[in-house]
Amino acid sequence: MKKYVLFSDLINPRPMRDTSEIRFQLHHELNQCYQKLFDSLATMQIKEGDAATVAQLLLNSRLDALKHLVSEAERPAYDARYPEDAED
Repeated sequence: MKKYVLFSDLINPRPMRDTSEIRFQLHHELNQCYQKLFDSLATMQIKEGDAATVAQLLLNSRLDALKHLVSEAERPAYDARYPEDAED
């Protein structure tokens, strides 16, 4: 069973020493969102060149969105928490 975090929990003024849990969750959920967009793009009936352009835009957006959330040093902990996201 998945545990979801409410927006109100995110803006709670309580001090948080380790932000890795929320950053990991955000990374995971954004990654899933991008995967759905790529899957949707793959099934659209648009010209191949247009699909390639949109795919490149999505790839660039994904890289920019995710690169700051999980550092290389944190990657093993992230992969342990979300093994389905593990990069090959």
